[in-house]
Amino acid sequence: MPTPTRSSHAARGHRGAPQGPVRRTGRPSRSNSNKPRQAPKVAAPSALDIALTASQQLPPPPPRTFAQLGLPDAAVAVLARRGIHEPFAIQARALPDALAGHDVLARAQTGSGKTLAFGLPMLARLAGDAANRKSQRPRGLVLVPTRELARQVAGDLEPVATVLNLRVTTVFGGAPMGRQIEQLRRGVDVVVATPGRLMDLMEQRAVSLDSVEIAVLDEADHMADLGFLPAVPKIL
Repeated sequence: MPTPTRSSHAARGHRGAPQGPVRRTGRPSRSNSNKPRQAPKVAAPSALDIALTASQQLPPPPPRTFAQLGLPDAAVAVLARRGIHEPFAIQARALPDALAGHDVLARAQTGSGKTLAFGLPMLARLAGDAANRKSQRPRGLVLVPTRELARQVAGDLEPVATVLNLRVTTVFGGAPMGRQIEQLRRGVDVVVATPGRLMDLMEQRAVSLDSVEIAVLDEADHMADLGFLPAVPKIL
């Protein structure tokens, strides 16, 4: 279930070029004040933005429980123990297609349940093959822009992953690389990673992505703002 994103950014205003040295000629300088100023160019909405906006305006799907959406009973029970009894709007829209194995692109505000919208289908689809866990070869990948988000995503997924006999680990900079390599060697099902540290581990052959079945880009807009986006195609 790749590529969940959030809202696109507004275009930034145009900044004038820096002024050159002042000429002292004794004559009044020419003024351009009579020339009409050009308004800043605003990028037209992309086809992707138009499609996302159109999808958000569709009527909500009929109410269904997590069990009716197709989640395993063990996952439903864990969610209930955490006080999550009904799918949020983005979960109700995304889960059916994601559970069916389709590519899904979603845009939602912080706190709307986005993590479980991509995490629950990923875990449910991988749970049927937990016996195929291999050293240094995860089957699920979640790319995030920051280590704080990596911790948050892993924390949201781990309770459900545990009851489905799946292992989740995090990979990000600012933490001991040796410990992350050891976790990968033991075998994990899902890696939640920042692009920079993941690229480092790939170059050291500490992790291979040739077994990844499901990939997610979380907060892709923030990832682009931080300059990570060029690494994403290389990883994928």
